Amino acid sequence: MDVGAIVIVEAQGWTDESPSQSKMAELSSATSFAGGTPAFIDLLGRSLLEHTIDRLLTAHVKFTSLIVHPDVAASIPVFRCPMGNLTMRVADDPWAAVAQILESYWRTGCDCAVVVKPTAYIEADLADLLDFHREGERMVTRASDREGSLDLWIMNCNPNEEVAGDSLTAALLQPDLFPASYFVKEYVRRISHPEDFRQLVTDAFLERCSLHPIGEQRRPGIWADEDVEIGRGARIVGPAYLGARCKIGERAVITRFTNIERDCYIDYGTVIENSSVLPNTYVGIWLDVRHSIVQGNRLLNLERGVLVEISDSRLLRSNVPAGQSKRTPTFVPKPAHPSPLPQAKTFHRIRSVSTTTEFES
Repeated sequence: MDVGAIVIVEAQGWTDESPSQSKMAELSSATSFAGGTPAFIDLLGRSLLEHTIDRLLTAHVKFTSLIVHPDVAASIPVFRCPMGNLTMRVADDPWAAVAQILESYWRTGCDCAVVVKPTAYIEADLADLLDFHREGERMVTRASDREGSLDLWIMNCNPNEEVAGDSLTAALLQPDLFPASYFVKEYVRRISHPEDFRQLVTDAFLERCSLHPIGEQRRPGIWADEDVEIGRGARIVGPAYLGARCKIGERAVITRFTNIERDCYIDYGTVIENSSVLPNTYVGIWLDVRHSIVQGNRLLNLERGVLVEISDSRLLRSNVPAGQSKRTPTFVPKPAHPSPLPQAKTFHRIRSVSTTTEFES
């Protein structure tokens, strides 16, 4: 029989429960990154949410439903690629919505559905997981890895009364009622802290997982999306990623394990190393950003566990006021002030880079 899929996005942010995060007491304010949920953060050209849905579509599910909490519905990212027959529902109680969708899937010929929350990037073999679920004649199968249970379930679309209606939440969330019974051997990266986000970027660059940047690999270890512009004398040292419509200023340096996402502008002489610059961010001249996540005027340094908000727009800022950034139109950000050099800035499309622009891998 056919299989459906349900993706749930709840209003949640980073956690600070890990002992390694003891110096990061201010991380609760990091929920302001990308609409208040890690699932919406761009990761090498697409959000974690889109990466999750794309993996479900490649598994050839018949229907895909997205359930979003009202608190984050307005911040849902625009998808880069077609999502097939994806439908979206805004719901205060996501599990009640899951029960309704399961019933509708049953009426259209689906015997079970994949239920997932994008709190982790999971490369589970869904075909094997479905076979395991059906062979065991289970009502609910929850996946796990070495660290414990994952927010990934297989559930029958026509459950008996034991897991119907109000008891659905218990069926999915209480491990004593339905213990995690399928072990995921493939790559898993939980996204509980900002450090996890950076580690996933690094793992993608090192090909430890199957997540690939959106765009073309223009040099070994260097990827670029559409309409990237690179200034004269800039250096790109791989592995690195340049998102759509971003500008790299003259003599700027983008160096190892850095992802610059869409519509960003890195100004004259600035060095970005082992960091993530999230969409629609301007980084001023002659700055040195290392081991950090930057969005708008906020910078989170992961080595020191310090989150700072910069009031000087010549240093950090959003290129476009919040809520007005779009993916589709070509966007040309403006610098905070002119280049310190007397001559005008010269930018080169990455498709025809001049000999003064250096690429290293």
